[in-house]
Formats: sequence, structure tokens, C-alpha cells
Amino acid sequence: MAEAQPQVAFTAMAGSLQREWAYLQRVTPDCDDEYQVLEDVLTERFLPAVFGGPISPNKRCLFGLSPHTAGLGLRNPVSEAAHSFDIYRELEPGLSLLGDRQFSLTDHRNCLQRARKERRDQQLGREKASLEAVLDEFPQARRRTVDRAANFRSSGWISSLPIAEHQLDLSPMCRVGATGAGPPSI
Repeated sequence: MAEAQPQVAFTAMAGSLQREWAYLQRVTPDCDDEYQVLEDVLTERFLPAVFGGPISPNKRCLFGLSPHTAGLGLRNPVSEAAHSFDIYRELEPGLSLLGDRQFSLTDHRNCLQRARKERRDQQLGREKASLEAVLDEFPQARRRTVDRAANFRSSGWISSLPIAEHQLDLSPMCRVGATGAGPPSI
């Protein structure tokens, strides 16, 4: 499916499957190594099928960054596993140490917001460090493009426009409104 409809395959992976394994990572301790097989499939089969060719380790690292740091948001499940579980564990004491106190939804929401902000800040710090390391490996022209996307918040969708050269163009059925030619005959 990734070769024929890369946008659909990528959206399904990033929007659904990635969230499913993220949930498992939040509730399962010490599962980093278990996700190596998934990372290998993403790097060796899925991403090459979506982009029509092999993916270098630097590009894989870049693709794992969030769109805020010029990435595609397809995280590396191995490196995310420990962080996901840790943030979940930080929230648990707030719930289990209630004792005789009554549960407060407001306090719980505030605790969640603080934990999410801390996680976002930590994630952003890790991503900026990864981006700096990866940028050194890219040619100057590519480095400038990625740097502008990360530092000036250029829209990430620009990098995923349907381009026929990279087999990212839309099918004829999707282009009906744009060409005015009507639907293809079947």
C-alpha cells in the first residue's frame, strides 16, 4: 500500500499505529528492545516504500523529529519507549498517594498539564540536539532548508506536497476537481 498510496500509508502509520504502540510504551516498563523489530521494519521497508528509495540513518533521524523541528513526527519507537514509561510513572504517585483525601479533578488536570509540559520541553530539547547532530551531515543546501523549517516554523506540509517525481502525486480520481476533466472511465 505504501508504494501505491504513500500519503494514506503515512497517515495511517503516524496517526493510528504510532499512537497504539505509544500507549503500550506508557504502561509497559523496560520494553525498549522489544521495539527494535518495529524500528527495523520502519527504516528498511516502510519509509523506503513511501519515499521510493533507501533511507539513510540521518534522514531516519530527521523523520523522527516532530514537525516543529522540521521532522515528520514518525518517532523511533526504541528511543521513545523509556521516555513514555517514565512520564507515566511520574503521574502515578499523585493518584496512588491520595490516602484519605478525596480525588480532585482540578488537581489531577493541573498535574497532567504540568507533566505534559515537562515532557514537551524535554522532548523539544532532545529533538533540537538530534537536529543539530543531523544537520552537520547534510549538504549545505539541504541543511539550509531543514534549518529554515525548524527555526522559522515553515509549514511541514510543504515538504510533503504531491510530487510525481517522488511518486507522491495524487491518483487521477483525486485530481478530478483540479483538472475539470471529470472522472476517469472504468
